[in-house]
Order: sequence, then structure tokens, then C-alpha cells
Amino acid sequence: MKVLELYSGIGGMHYALRESGIAAKVVAAIDINPVANDVYHHNFPETALMNRNIQSINAQELTKLDADVILMSPPCQPFTRLGLKKDALDNRTCSLLHILNLIPELKSLKYILLENVKGFEMSAMRNKLVNCIENCGYIYRELILSPCQFGIPNTRHRYYLLAKRSNLKFCFKQSSVESSLPPELFESLPKSEHSVLAEKKGKINPRSGRLCYTLDNILENTEQSRYSLPSKLLQKRAWVLDIRTSESSGSCCFTKGYGHYAEGTGSVYCPFTDDTIRSKYNEAGSRENDSDTQMRILSDLKLRFFSPKEVCRLMCFPEDFRFPKHITDRQKYRLLGNSINIHVLIGISELFYMFSKSGGIMIFFSWANFFSAWYFECQDSISSLIRLLSSCIFSISRYSWVFSDSNSSFCSMRFMRQLAAYPLFFRVRLRCFIRTISSRDSPRSFNCLFKSRTDIVTSSSSLMSRHGP
Repeated sequence: MKVLELYSGIGGMHYALRESGIAAKVVAAIDINPVANDVYHHNFPETALMNRNIQSINAQELTKLDADVILMSPPCQPFTRLGLKKDALDNRTCSLLHILNLIPELKSLKYILLENVKGFEMSAMRNKLVNCIENCGYIYRELILSPCQFGIPNTRHRYYLLAKRSNLKFCFKQSSVESSLPPELFESLPKSEHSVLAEKKGKINPRSGRLCYTLDNILENTEQSRYSLPSKLLQKRAWVLDIRTSESSGSCCFTKGYGHYAEGTGSVYCPFTDDTIRSKYNEAGSRENDSDTQMRILSDLKLRFFSPKEVCRLMCFPEDFRFPKHITDRQKYRLLGNSINIHVLIGISELFYMFSKSGGIMIFFSWANFFSAWYFECQDSISSLIRLLSSCIFSISRYSWVFSDSNSSFCSMRFMRQLAAYPLFFRVRLRCFIRTISSRDSPRSFNCLFKSRTDIVTSSSSLMSRHGP
């Protein structure tokens, strides 16, 4: 699998590709930012890296790369809520428009993955992108996801579009931009062996019922006084800071202005408890206190910025990720603010069966597309039952599942263990099938198994769980 990485930044997408276990090679990475390229080359010295404007690339150059996949994260400033929102009129969208003009000429290209800020989904630029890929024979799915949905204590909503050639069908339909994932996906996601959170324990979020990590898992144990909030900044912004402790299970989105500005750029850390923070702020807010007294009281909280290493951990960069020595802290914050959360991207590739774990593309005859194909083609109960049994025989021959002749149903324990790895809709249908056999109802009852297509393509349950027993 050959991958072309556009707007490669510091290599977030490359790391996601590596951590997902996909047998793929990045044949080229392109970015115009020389500082980002220094970091990329420092961590991926073997990858061909081009320091150039994407608008200078022509179709012949891209055709020579013979890439199967394009990963890209175009500039987000034209679409951010704090920006001017010029959309397609912003000069920074010219490079993406240039890519859209080149896509029709890239005959070997099969997959496209694009990441951008929340808000891109409502832009004119998004409409141009969708029109381009549809005209070139691609189908697509769209998501807006945040790391907090994956148990990562950070909020960073981002738009993702995954497109692939129309002959490589998705296993479900989509009527709008998805903003949630099914529980099955979270359980099946691979955990990075290199991420600091891989060895940590989390707690259950009472609101979502999902496992989430706390910030103590990402904190550095070394002295962090160099990241203390300047007194001037504390004096001006003390009352609008988003303060988090080691027990917090969330943090605000970190932007490229973090470390220089305080408001709206990310959370700050306090080594004390929430009760202590509340008490100090109540004391400082007393009318009898002048500004100097207030600052003296609040300075006792020892508020500081999260270090670049801690932000890296929140964005799920592996522990072996390094910045070159000449990169300053302010440059690190800017680069991380423009990067992606690696674990979220791994989840997207798992969700859509973008690649085969064994290294090849998941073509039609792969088990996921095989089962989805016969299901959507079923028109009546008799043909549905025949197709169901045929698929079961296919599965039995491949996985050596066991039948029980005594009760005309599947051997429970081994069957359910194997079944746990199958797509959600297939599990639901087979459970209905088993219950129907057990109850010895008439053949007409099989109609209830295949009433309509829409009963399995609903909200989060329409999204498939990961491949592989």
C-alpha cells in the first residue's frame, strides 16, 4: 500500500498509520513549513520529504508516485470559529483547490482521507471537495469526532472525510455527518504500544458510561516551573482561565497560540485540588482585596501551562516522538496546535475498514463486504434464508465453527466467542436467526429478520465494529 501524505506537518498521520498496524509505506510527504519538516525528518528520516508549496506540484509528479492513498490535513484557518471565515475565498485554500484539480488524473488513487476543523462541513470548500470526488467516481463518509469520545482527556472536535472508489463499497449508508461511534468500536480499537496511556488505568465517566483517563496519566514528573503563568498574564486573565487538576478527565482544545496566550488556547494546570482552587478564588475575589493582593493569593495556586511533552501525550503521540533540539517551546506549541490526535485517526481507519490488517486492500470478497452485499440484495424471506445459510457455511469452512445436532442451533460458547468479532448487523441477524430456530416458529417468521434495510442503518449502530476474530 503506497501512501502520499500532503500537509504532513510533524507526522501525525504517519504515526497513526504506523500505530494502526497497516502494512503501508509513505512514499512521499509534502509540507511548506520548514520547521514542521525538521520535526518530521527527525522522526521519519527514511521517508522522502519535500519542502515545497503544494501548488507547485503537477499531475505528472504525483502520477509517478503511484499512490493508492492520499492523507491530507489542509490549512484550517479559513474555517475556524475565531478566524475571518473567508472559506473558499481565503488564499490558504488555493492549495486544496489545486489538489482537487489533480485528483481526476490520479488513476491509481483509491482512498482519500481529509482532516480539518469543525465548521469545514458547512463550508463552500467542503461542497467543492464533495463535488470533485463524486465526479471522479468516489463514495465518501463524513465524521466529526473528538478525543474525549475515545477516553482521552481532551476536547478537540475535528471533521474527517474518508472517500474511496465506488467499486469498494462501504458497509453502511450515511444520511448526515456522524458524530458518535458504537461501543463495539471502542472495545476493538488497537492500543498503541508506544503511547503513555496504553499502560495507564482510567475511570468510568458517569455521563457517557465510558472509560476515560485522567490528566495525572500524562503529567511529567520533572520540575515544570519554566511553564508557570507569567504574572502579567495571570493578572489580566485569571478569571477566564480553564484550570484543570490531576484528577480532571478533560481539557480544552490546544491551539497554536498556547503558551503565549491564555484565553481560548487551551487549559492550564494546577497541582492542587478543585476545593483549594475554589477557596483561593473566593478569597481573591473579596472586595477588600486590591489587585496586588489578589495576584499574591492566586499565585499560591502555582498555575502553569501544560508542557509540550504533556500536550504530545494528550494528542496520543508515542513516547519515542521527539523534537529536534533547536525547536523552541513556542514552536512546539504552534506545531502541536496544527496537528491531529493520533488515536482518533486510528479509530477512523478501523471504523471504515480502510485497509486490511494483513496488508491488502479490503476488496469486495473480504468478509465484511461479502456479508453486507448479500444482506442488501435480499428481497424476500426465502432468498434471505438461503443467503444466510450459505454465508454461515462459508464462515464455518473458514473458521471451523461447531454445530450442535441435538438442538439444531449453534454450539453456544464457541460460537459467541467467534461472533464477537463480527459486524454489528450480522451479530444481530444471527441472534434473531438462532432464537427463531430455537422457538421452532414457522418459516414465515424469518420475514422479521429482513424487514428493511433501514433498521440496521441507524445512528451509531450503523457503524461497523472492527474486523478480525
